[in-house]
Amino acid sequence: MKIGVALPHYGNDVTIDRVVEIARECERLGFDSVWVSDHIVFDLAKYGGSSDLIGCLDPLVLLAVLARETTTVRLGTMVLCNEFRHPALLAKQAAAIHMASSGRLELGVGAGWYDREFRMAGLPFPSAGVRLSKLEEAVVILKGLLGGDPFYFHGEHYYVDDLAVRPATVERPTIWVGGKGDRAVALAGRVGDGWNAAWFQDADAYRERARHLGDSKVRRSIGQYAEGSAQEMVDRLKSFDVDHAVMCFSSVPFGLDDPDDLARFASDVLPYARG
Repeated sequence: MKIGVALPHYGNDVTIDRVVEIARECERLGFDSVWVSDHIVFDLAKYGGSSDLIGCLDPLVLLAVLARETTTVRLGTMVLCNEFRHPALLAKQAAAIHMASSGRLELGVGAGWYDREFRMAGLPFPSAGVRLSKLEEAVVILKGLLGGDPFYFHGEHYYVDDLAVRPATVERPTIWVGGKGDRAVALAGRVGDGWNAAWFQDADAYRERARHLGDSKVRRSIGQYAEGSAQEMVDRLKSFDVDHAVMCFSSVPFGLDDPDDLARFASDVLPYARG
């Protein structure tokens, strides 16, 4: 199991320099990856916090910076909102980050869910069924365009005709599909390279959702809050049958309450949870 860190890139006073500093520390401590998510604006009411809006550093710009400011740690999105970008544009952006990082991008995409930001930005917010249908087409296009050859796709929502991403990457990034609902998990099994279930603390609940992957052999990842003793965290992580776990060191996603928790986790949990 590889273990990463959800970077604290939310807040009205967050700075790129601070996120770079934390990402470098994660790399120094031996974490396998660092991850960012994707909102125009956000609030924490869903997680028991305030409904006041907070800002967020753009995930792709941030990863482009981290691509040059780190050397070994993998760089992931957990996950990008498909509704914000046409897949052809995202393929170009992803290819550039993948090249800049010498092949370290982990590209996660999802259908989007936070209707408040869509409404405030004046963006259409289709039904869940339409968003998932668009996401499935987008993943197919991303895999095709990042494969290096000219690609054709004529779908219900997107149209790509004899298009190639140039310059091409030597090997395309892994494409993770995020989501917990039955349709999203099944979609990941059909077209994704991996499935990301975000914040699951209970392994039995996770396995119940994973059955919707069917017979697919896609990679699996979860998000985990770093709660409990070191041994409890080791045991909990090992109870999940996943390829990658993304740790959050706060009670809310992509927070970091105490930076010293990174070093304690690296010392007390990382060597034992990987085994």
